[in-house]
Amino acid sequence: MASLLQIKKQDLTVTPGSWVRIRRGKYAGDLAQVMDITENGEDVGLKFIPRIDLTPRDEGALDASGKKRKKPAAGASNLRPPQRLFNFEE
Repeated sequence: MASLLQIKKQDLTVTPGSWVRIRRGKYAGDLAQVMDITENGEDVGLKFIPRIDLTPRDEGALDASGKKRKKPAAGASNLRPPQRLFNFEE
């Protein structure tokens, strides 16, 4: 019964060229490709798939006097665009 309670740690080997998913921080959930790894294996260089916002800027951001309006509270305007590869024709 005691062997059921033991958890074996999985050894994850990350090699240059492999794909990883970011778990924490600003880019949580994003996909990235491993570019290089330091000799001790603690630092990794990544190449992200970009998130490009192709929506036009809000032209109503200026008030009547020509000054910028304050940004609204963090909400719908703070969403990131969907993740996809860049397409020049769009």
